[in-house]
Amino acid sequence: MDCIPGTIPDRFALWLKKILVKHLLAGQQCLVGNLTMIQISRIRKIVEGFKHAFAIDTEKLKDDEIALIEKLADYVVRRKMTLPAIMFLESVQPLNFIGNQAALFFKPILIHFFSAQEYNKLINILEKRDAIKTLIRQIEKRVNG
Repeated sequence: MDCIPGTIPDRFALWLKKILVKHLLAGQQCLVGNLTMIQISRIRKIVEGFKHAFAIDTEKLKDDEIALIEKLADYVVRRKMTLPAIMFLESVQPLNFIGNQAALFFKPILIHFFSAQEYNKLINILEKRDAIKTLIRQIEKRVNG
């Protein structure tokens, strides 16, 4: 996971770290009074948690996940639904996690196109940022070539 430099959690973590170094680790008393080393370590864990609070997931798709996306792209192209599918995917791309939750809601209807195991795997794949871009590319690849 990568943290975007300059974001609020990143700046907050740096600010809190400066306070810890300046007051607590120098042996001075701070607003919260004397802290034990256990409390300081807990504060450090909190700082580390805030550091990655709004991190971006950069996990790549695996080969079996790409194969499932290709199967979905084949289905869309066979049904001649390429244009509506691409328009829909492009419009919901920033909201891929919410779309993933909607797919869970429509599971009883959509389960007819995939096996239950494949459908659950597809839902997990759609949580990843690159999944929708990959699906769009696969659909365009099948239409164009």
